[in-house]
Amino acid sequence: LHPKAASFTAKQQRTVSNQQRSRGVVVVEGPFDLLTALAWCLPTPCVALVGTYANAQQAAEVMALAQGGPIWLALDADVAGDTGATRLQAQLALAGCGAQVRRLPIPEHAKDLSELVMSPTARRMVAMTLADADTRQRTGGN
Repeated sequence: LHPKAASFTAKQQRTVSNQQRSRGVVVVEGPFDLLTALAWCLPTPCVALVGTYANAQQAAEVMALAQGGPIWLALDADVAGDTGATRLQAQLALAGCGAQVRRLPIPEHAKDLSELVMSPTARRMVAMTLADADTRQRTGGN
């Protein structure tokens, strides 16, 4: 996690009330993806790896940020992003992650969150996906 990206995220997430904020974290690949997520004011904190590789310490930081909620991997929809997501899932498993680790679906017409910024329905689709998962987690459903 890039230190400035993580602190910028924390500052931005303070604008979302605690009642609206869900547990969990969205992990993106780059700074423009992070800026897109922050501009959308998603109810889930977001961090950027600034690449596709996460070491054991970064995996532990992601787990801590998730606070036991789901970890959403929104890395680029390409070979490097898929490889990075698989590696991060393995790192999280080695670190003893008990949270659900899921891929955030990126529509076929885009490579990453930053390419979705102009889509009028993308923000709503991502926010609904996160909210639906949070509701299922609170009610005990999968």
